[in-house]
Amino acid sequence: MTGDSDDCDAASVLENELIMLESIYPGEFVFACGSFKMTVHPATCGDSNQQNISLLLELKFPLDYPSCSPIIRFHQPRGLSDFQLIGLMKDLHAEADKRQGEAIIFHVVDVLREFLTRSNFPSVECPFCLSEIEEGDEFFKTECYHYCHLYCLRRYVDYVKKGGNVVQVCNVAAQSINQIISY
Repeated sequence: MTGDSDDCDAASVLENELIMLESIYPGEFVFACGSFKMTVHPATCGDSNQQNISLLLELKFPLDYPSCSPIIRFHQPRGLSDFQLIGLMKDLHAEADKRQGEAIIFHVVDVLREFLTRSNFPSVECPFCLSEIEEGDEFFKTECYHYCHLYCLRRYVDYVKKGGNVVQVCNVAAQSINQIISY
């Protein structure tokens, strides 16, 4: 009998947590089949032009949540290096372990958002010159969070306008760059 009661308690903890999260993040996350997914950006007072990195967070909940921590996964990291992702994963696991037995989704999202806000500069290579984009560099960000040095993009646009070959990039980034080339 106590097993059924514990299952109901665990389910109600998660249900209550999701209700609370919907009031804080209306329409910003999806919960289906025991999995919570949310794209998280740095806190920039709603100015999406200042959001230079992002990450799709997935939390997969075991049946005995909150007694056991969820599995944490990252998808579609934008502007983050592997080194940053490894450190971030450690931070999120530490937060989940610290709060084991409690509702943790809000806390994990909060730690993630704080990290993204502190690190809100792309830590990636420019696809044209293959050098890291560094603090102080002027860069171009596509709608899909691909980056290149502004100087390199200008040179590339000049090259294509003079009849040079187009470099293949993702479809969304290609649209952004093609709009620049057509000006």
